[in-house]
Amino acid sequence: MNGVPKIRFGVLGLSRVAQKSVMPAMLNSESAELAMNGSRSPEKGAEVAKQFGCDRSGTYEDVIRSKEISAVY
Repeated sequence: MNGVPKIRFGVLGLSRVAQKSVMPAMLNSESAELAMNGSRSPEKGAEVAKQFGCDRSGTYEDVIRSKEISAVY
């Protein structure tokens, strides 16, 4: 992408819309990277992170406080 860093997204909540539309779009984008997801359920967060090849999962607050996240959905 011409040396421009990707936007590292954190996704709050793992709704059907997030999993069927938003996260796949991030994975297919040249300018975005799915870096972390946040969920109320640690088990579901870890499962979805693995499914989408996401670096990390955590709580909503973990995502918001992460210094590695550029933008939050």
